[in-house]
Amino acid sequence: MRTTRSIISSIMASAVNELKKVLPLFKEADPLDKTAEQAVSIAIGPEIKQLERLAIEAAKQGCPLTASSKRDSSIGSIEDWGFLYLQRYPNAAIGGRYKAIFTGTGTAAAGVQYIEQNTGFVFILEAEVSGAGEGIVQSVGNDGETLLNIDTELFAQQTTGLDQIIKISEILTYPQDSETVADYLAAVLEAIRITPHGGAKGDYIRWAKEITGIYKVFPYTRIDSGSIYLMQLRTDDNLTGAVTADQIAAVEAKYLTEDVMASGEIEVLNVLNRIYNITVEGLTDPTKESAVEDALKGYFDAKFPFISGVDNENTRTDRVTKAEIGNVIYQAVFPASFSDVLIEVAGNPVNDEYLPSGTIGTAEVDFD
Repeated sequence: MRTTRSIISSIMASAVNELKKVLPLFKEADPLDKTAEQAVSIAIGPEIKQLERLAIEAAKQGCPLTASSKRDSSIGSIEDWGFLYLQRYPNAAIGGRYKAIFTGTGTAAAGVQYIEQNTGFVFILEAEVSGAGEGIVQSVGNDGETLLNIDTELFAQQTTGLDQIIKISEILTYPQDSETVADYLAAVLEAIRITPHGGAKGDYIRWAKEITGIYKVFPYTRIDSGSIYLMQLRTDDNLTGAVTADQIAAVEAKYLTEDVMASGEIEVLNVLNRIYNITVEGLTDPTKESAVEDALKGYFDAKFPFISGVDNENTRTDRVTKAEIGNVIYQAVFPASFSDVLIEVAGNPVNDEYLPSGTIGTAEVDFD
């Protein structure tokens, strides 16, 4: 991309050249002098620069691989591609939803706001509560919202007939951050890659993802039966991305609607978790332990089972190796060091393996 200075120089040179054609006696002024052609070039140059930048940005929107999000650009088109292929925009943050214990003898009207004083997050009372008992409060949904523990106290922001303090008694819905641009783009590209084939593996993925909260689908189909594993997006409150019984039932109902279960038995299951016991030996800086745990969590968060006929063989993410894990630990502790790393699954050593069908991995880390 040209610089603004080079654009100004180009405009001025063109102006001088054209003036010489119609004014043979025209002479170029000293570059340090102020001239009309110089003033025009300086005025127009930045505008040309902006048009050029906008044209390049617009050209990127023609392919989802290079398109920008509307969060980052006024002409971003990732969301348009997503609506075309996913029939949805990025998922918004989901607020936590809880049962709470109310005390007192008055009434709290629906819509009363309660605040958690440590975080400042606001929760709304869903329905009127009269007298002592239970009611349901829900957050408005914010990125970074933390899960409320049982017995957490919330404080009413308006005067009610009931006591101003309520206590959380049950977790109904875990809070979840909004979908990132990277995750949304990955879903768009997957949808583009999966072409409907009337009951092929790609269709099982596409159908299941129409159910709210389903992040990954791992189908293993056979002639007369199959197993399909589901997972949600991993969060600090749901480290394995386990789906709920309601989500499994909704996916089963979706498959029945598409009439794909009539030809054989299909099991819809929760994703399986393979626990990797990782021992880091000889770490020279104990303060790096948390960095190692975070790095290994990130390593396994990016590992998913390979689905033949759907996933790209050249970009497989299902291989777990001691060499990779050692490098992840090295990057996390540098400039400190460690002597060795041992990896086991159910007491059996692991050096190089592929994730089994329908299985993700999590790390349990020890230091020796």
